[in-house]
Amino acid sequence: MTNNPSSLDFKEIPHDGDQFELFCRDFLSEYGLYIETPPNRGADGGKDMLVIERRTGSIANTEFRWLVSCKHFAASDRSVGPADEINIVERVSGFEADGFLGFYSTIPSAGLISELDRLANKKLISEYRIFDHRIIESILIANSRNLLMARYLPTSFGATRPLSTLWGKVIDLRCHVCGRDLLDIDFIDSQMAMIVYASKLDDDKSEKIFEVKTVCKGECDQIYEGRLGAREAYTSWMDIHRVCMPSFFADYVRNVMLAIQEGRYEIQAVEQLGEIVRALAQRVMRIPTAKEKAEYKDLVENESDPWS
Repeated sequence: MTNNPSSLDFKEIPHDGDQFELFCRDFLSEYGLYIETPPNRGADGGKDMLVIERRTGSIANTEFRWLVSCKHFAASDRSVGPADEINIVERVSGFEADGFLGFYSTIPSAGLISELDRLANKKLISEYRIFDHRIIESILIANSRNLLMARYLPTSFGATRPLSTLWGKVIDLRCHVCGRDLLDIDFIDSQMAMIVYASKLDDDKSEKIFEVKTVCKGECDQIYEGRLGAREAYTSWMDIHRVCMPSFFADYVRNVMLAIQEGRYEIQAVEQLGEIVRALAQRVMRIPTAKEKAEYKDLVENESDPWS
């Protein structure tokens, strides 16, 4: 048994048929490997494929050929053992490959790792690598492979909704009062995070936004409003949960642009809101879930002014 809970449930991929092998092919292709031979039935009854890794060296570039063995045991939650990977040397040789790559929806057993170490130490195979469920998950989430997750793991994708690292790193978005992480998906879904717009009347008595902050609903937004009291400011707010819906986000940005054009924002507020939008974009740049599509449709059809 693997006994390691994962945020991605590989049981979503059918055990019967070719879906796991197709997932492996698409994953490795997006990872940067060239698929030379698509999945074929291997000597162990499983499916093998041949992929090429192009390695760049200081003097010369080389191609390393990997025999990829797919094993999908997520349904039974058992590890992949030596009995599941028979004739490794013969299979590697038959594909004229250099190394062995195990692509597993669970984990390898200690016995299999010991056998692979033995083969590598005796130079019967040049190298081996294992992509177990944890490694696969970490690569999918860290590299924002949203389309791949949506295609093969739609339920997990809808629940996980990983951040898209659009700028190569995560841009924090925290509560202005307590410092809480407002990009946490569970907190966003609780509808307890919001954008607060602080405004005041200018000389011609029109309301102008001079500050934009993000806070937690409840005690934090009350503390923030208390701090603004001496400045005779007015406040309005927007639920971050709404802004994180892809369709709503696009319309929100459009409405903000119009408000800026109309002169309703001071320069400082524009800069602050720009940073907030950049941070929230990491939650938004993905495929909307079915629930979000339905909620957006309901907002547009049933609320007279959903942007306020």
